[in-house]
Amino acid sequence: MISISLRNRIQKLIPAVAVCIGILFILRGLGLGIPYVSPANTHLRVVESSACVTP
Repeated sequence: MISISLRNRIQKLIPAVAVCIGILFILRGLGLGIPYVSPANTHLRVVESSACVTP
């Protein structure tokens, strides 16, 4: 269904797309506060709670 030349172009694009997605994941993980990339800071906070009850 897809011509060979288009298939070859797509195969050459796949590694570049994978690198872009990898960079996006790294930037999200760093939490640098970049709009539309970094998650909100409220989701990164860990709340400490005491769930253990000592006798």
